[in-house]
Amino acid sequence: MRHLAQHDALTGLLNRSGLHEALGQTLTRASTKCRSFALLFIDLDRFKTINDTLGHDVGDELLKVVAQRLQGNVKQFDTVARLGGDEFTVLLENVIHNEQIIQVAERILLALGEVYQVGEHELFVTGSIGISLYPHDAGQAAQLMKNADIAMYRAKEMGKNTYQFYSIDMNMAHQMSHLNLENALRFALERQQLQLWYQPQFDLATGQLAGLECLIRWRHPQLGLISPLEFIPIAEENGLIIPIGDWVLNEACQCVQRWRQQGFVVPQIAVNLSVRQFRPDLLLSQVTQALQNSGLPAQVLELEVTESLIMTRINEAVAILQQLKQLGVKVAIDDFWYRLFILITA
Repeated sequence: MRHLAQHDALTGLLNRSGLHEALGQTLTRASTKCRSFALLFIDLDRFKTINDTLGHDVGDELLKVVAQRLQGNVKQFDTVARLGGDEFTVLLENVIHNEQIIQVAERILLALGEVYQVGEHELFVTGSIGISLYPHDAGQAAQLMKNADIAMYRAKEMGKNTYQFYSIDMNMAHQMSHLNLENALRFALERQQLQLWYQPQFDLATGQLAGLECLIRWRHPQLGLISPLEFIPIAEENGLIIPIGDWVLNEACQCVQRWRQQGFVVPQIAVNLSVRQFRPDLLLSQVTQALQNSGLPAQVLELEVTESLIMTRINEAVAILQQLKQLGVKVAIDDFWYRLFILITA
């Protein structure tokens, strides 16, 4: 019963409760013997996308392999735990200098970055690591966890697949940055701060314009141009991606139709879809309304979805794609390293 209460059922690692007990014991030993230790907070990059598109079974198998790789890259007396979801921690005892921690962090990043074979899927996942030190950064377990978490978010801001040591200046900056960005994003639409950029696509054989791809940007009045890599994940988390996606669809259709009416013929406009938009009760009505509002011919619109999204929700996807076909809308299958454009047929 004690084992079950303190271990993660999926991976066999310590769970949050087990980690807190292990961390408390480590604190006692370290304070008694005047030793240092390090807490590494690890969050997988892009795991949510894999989980949403390939399903929880694939996600669970991936997490099992991640747990094995973490255990295989630390010493036997170090502690590996899974806090939940795609969050893991590593507790490194008896740390003498930071170089020891860096070696472990770099070893973990290399191991996590190797290809994962899960069933028929070859997957690539990286990790972001935040590091806090006892007693340098904090003397209590809860604060050590918080500091490592903050450092992990800084690692993600630095481009992911890297590590960051906690520093005191990160604390307020992290809290204000994420909170302010989320709050500001809620007003970005009504304050007309979101913009669409159009990337041309050319036929290499003829040199003629084949179409445009629609790209969203956020021009904040104080922060300047904000990358979609920063605000799209926030929009996915809080549900704002639905109204933002609807705005993108309508704005792109209206803009292209205006150009066409002015004599600039755009053969095709490609718009990316969020996983959250790909729902039978939502997508068809959004597309139909955008086409009606703009007057854009349906055959000019192309919607981009990932191959994995379609393949893991086949029955639902087939119904949606058939309805889009009846409208005359095209669909592009867009995956990580290649693009395959197809016209959906019966």
